[in-house]
Amino acid sequence: MLSEKHSIRDTLAQPGVHEKEILHYFSSNAFFRGPEPVFEKPLTVMAFTNRCGSNLLADYLNQTAKIGGFNESLNHDTIRRTAEREGINSLPDYISYVFGRFSKDGRFGIKASWDQITMLSRSGILNMFPSVNIIHIKRSDVVSQAVSHWIAHQTRRWTSSQKGDAITPSYDFKSIDKIISSINQANSLIPLVSKTIGDSFTEALYEDVVRDPYGCVNNIGKSISLDLSDWSPNSPKITRQADSTNIMFCQNFISELRSVMVKL
Repeated sequence: MLSEKHSIRDTLAQPGVHEKEILHYFSSNAFFRGPEPVFEKPLTVMAFTNRCGSNLLADYLNQTAKIGGFNESLNHDTIRRTAEREGINSLPDYISYVFGRFSKDGRFGIKASWDQITMLSRSGILNMFPSVNIIHIKRSDVVSQAVSHWIAHQTRRWTSSQKGDAITPSYDFKSIDKIISSINQANSLIPLVSKTIGDSFTEALYEDVVRDPYGCVNNIGKSISLDLSDWSPNSPKITRQADSTNIMFCQNFISELRSVMVKL
């Protein structure tokens, strides 16, 4: 949450954990200082919060075979592990590596939280591309999103393809409430961060992706100047994880909220 002591400017100026660790690892090699872009086509950033449906949208976009990527390639542990394995000595070289591995026909997308987008801006990485398109994927049902996040945090099962830990998740109002506040802050900051970059910005709702994947993906294609009209959606690799536990936790949370609004 933004406090009275921390303005939006202060919040955006403060490096997040990934930026701090990457700066520590690469030092002066964490910056791109080239006089012109390295790549010919725009970068597409999928701005997301945890459990917002970004993996589902990424699956569909990758299905089109006209753009590739949309992985969480900006987490500091992923970057360090890949850099050590591949002998990569700078952040720009790392971006070139993931571009070469995942791009399709020169079009590349990457997932980023709001603070990872500010990292890309401060490090000059965005200047490696001629322009930047931002897709903001979010959920209209923030309670369900927060509950899903809280359950995944406990089970360590962030996608349906992960085995996770065999535990029974517990309900906790304060934890879910804190996650909702974090999601709301991020969803407020992403459009502001996007405005500072100055390129195209479009929003997509998870619920729309589920209801009409073809229409949603085609709208995104139009926003990033990519014709995806000949694509037909296949079944995604990931499956829905929510079950009766999610429903119960959501009901419990709403019930507790309702209790403070009843007439005494």
